[in-house]
Parts: sequence; structure tokens; C-alpha cells
Amino acid sequence: MVVDCVDSLPVPRLSLRLGEETAWTFFQGVQRFTAGLVQARRWVYRSGPIVLLRFAPPSLEDRLITWPIQGGILTRRSGGSLELTLTDNLLTARVHGYHPRLPALLYRLIQLPLHHWITRQSLRRLIKTLNE
Repeated sequence: MVVDCVDSLPVPRLSLRLGEETAWTFFQGVQRFTAGLVQARRWVYRSGPIVLLRFAPPSLEDRLITWPIQGGILTRRSGGSLELTLTDNLLTARVHGYHPRLPALLYRLIQLPLHHWITRQSLRRLIKTLNE
């Protein structure tokens, strides 16, 4: 199974570029919204000593940040990416080409709903930060 999922939230018209600080603010949202169960280190999500997901350093463009997925216990194999895009009125997070380790049914029942919830919370936090 290959996953492609998208979460978007409306944003006020922003005339800014996405950069390293924006990337880190979004990335560390997982730690905040899992109450520390998942720790965010530069481009790695861990739970204690276990690497859940590992990403390559992000590619930064004006309104697009892309983290290639390199591996971790939650992946069946490396490949795919996490993307953050800012358009005139939407901030979008997209997981594209991800190969989850969990069987499809378990992924849909457990990991996918958590992914959507955490992603939306991280997007809300990032929008708040961008508006400050």
C-alpha cells in the first residue's frame, strides 16, 4: 500500500516565504500534540530510542517545503515525502508516496486518523505563529 493524504486549512493572505524556521515549527508539532510520547529531533521522530520516521533535511522553496522520507519503524521502505505548501489562501500538508509498515486495515483504523489529527493541529499552530 502506498499512502497519499492531504490536510489543508485556510489562511489569511500572507506574503511570506516558507523557510527553515517554518519547517521546524511545523515538524515539531508532532511532539507537542502527542504530549511528548513522540519526540521531534532535526528531521527524525522518535519514541524513546526507537526511530519512528526519519526524513532527509528539507528542500526549501518560497512556498514549498519537502522532506523526503528515509525510513524508520513506521515505514515498510524509504520513499515518498512530507510536503508543506502555502498558497494565497491555504496551508497544506501532504504525505505523498509513503509506504506504511502496518497492514492496510490497521493503518486506516489507527495511524491514518492520528496522522490527520496531528497534522491539522500542527497546521493550526503554524498558522497562529505565521500570523504573530
